[in-house]
Amino acid sequence: MFGGVPFISPELSPIYLPAPQQDYLTLLFHFPAPDSTRPSEEVTQPQTSMNQRFLLSLFALLFCSFLSAQNGVLAEIAALNVSPAFEVALYGDHLYVNPGFSNIQIFDLSDPANPQSLSSVGYGGNYANRIDAEGDFLFLTGGPDNTFRIFDLTDPAIPNALGTAPIPVAGVQHVVHSTDFSYISAGQNLYVVDHADKNKPFLSDSIVLPTPGPYGLRELAIHQGALYIATETGFHILDLSNPALPSFVQSINGAAFTLALDTAQDRLYTGQPFPSNGHYAYDISNPLAPLPLLAGSGGTSTSQDMSFSQGIVLQTGPDILPSQTVNAFRVANGTSTWLEEFDGSKDFAVTEIISRDSLFIVAKFGGIEILTVSELVSNEGPIEAIGLDLWPNPTRGQLRVRIDASLGAPTLLVRDLTGRTLRRIEMDGIEGEMDLGELSAGVYLVSVIGDGGILATRRICIE
Repeated sequence: MFGGVPFISPELSPIYLPAPQQDYLTLLFHFPAPDSTRPSEEVTQPQTSMNQRFLLSLFALLFCSFLSAQNGVLAEIAALNVSPAFEVALYGDHLYVNPGFSNIQIFDLSDPANPQSLSSVGYGGNYANRIDAEGDFLFLTGGPDNTFRIFDLTDPAIPNALGTAPIPVAGVQHVVHSTDFSYISAGQNLYVVDHADKNKPFLSDSIVLPTPGPYGLRELAIHQGALYIATETGFHILDLSNPALPSFVQSINGAAFTLALDTAQDRLYTGQPFPSNGHYAYDISNPLAPLPLLAGSGGTSTSQDMSFSQGIVLQTGPDILPSQTVNAFRVANGTSTWLEEFDGSKDFAVTEIISRDSLFIVAKFGGIEILTVSELVSNEGPIEAIGLDLWPNPTRGQLRVRIDASLGAPTLLVRDLTGRTLRRIEMDGIEGEMDLGELSAGVYLVSVIGDGGILATRRICIE
């Protein structure tokens, strides 16, 4: 049973299973990282007792049955009981959480399935509208005292307070940062903070950008010397050739509450506000003259926030209808295809989504969900054309494999849900067998890799 009630076998001492909010599946399916001195191709699983093996098999069966009913794109691998989680930021393996009306909470995500609480840091205000990490610094913006704050992250677990600067108005919507400047949207105003001297930041410019509607300027993004500003009626483009004095270039029509960048492909994604649905993507290889590329729609994907990583757009609901679900889209071959609507373990509205590699961090009023993308494709990887078939699934260890002939004799990776490689298998042809019987019961990822990196991934369950 759950909730701290012991499971007891006649021969063994009790094993206490944690309450659901303590992420019992992570406990059951997570194993320590391998010794770095051992070969990376194969990792021997730790020994388990008979009681533990029984529990692993039982929960693998239950979990695999649950997963078989899902579309299999997103999986929650951990959760944090930080509530409300207003804002989050990533710096390397460190997660910074602004819970509102208390100190910033800091977690170690070097093992994303098993986050560790490290410390907390206090500051003058009792909450901030925005928290961001850029370079080697943490920035807190807004709050009751309308202040811009900088912290040094030389020691990521113990941020060191540096300089502050006042912000003329309340209601900070969004902030983006470059090396020496930060740009803040609030109402119809764009504020520029010069922080070349991190101990003495100051407000260097203020620009009024009239925008119809009650929401004013929304999210911001920077790419190759261009600043993009989302609004209800489109998005503005400003030239940052002189970063201290941004100059207006043009506006693109079409509502855009949220923004997300794919810097590798020179793409800007704009999320559509209620009652619209989905997003648009623009080619920003010429940063000051975006060209429309594609549109995606599906689920309840109007925008409170969105993020892009590993060929996946993750998008959630709007301010007017706060949503506790997120919608996943796969972007490939010039199209954006809706995959699934995902609702994790935490309740209440999503406040922010950020991403790193194959991880998405979803902040909610009810806590934080750490999600992994279990079907990874390159940005232009033709997942449908590649084809990766694995059966039977679930399996007791023996697995048949069939891949598309166009790939020749590729390499397969078997990984756990944190991305740790357990097996590396060189295929002799387009069909074969794998014996994964030495792996403990649980959920794993099988990926095809080629010259372009990961081409396709399927999730398997070992009973």
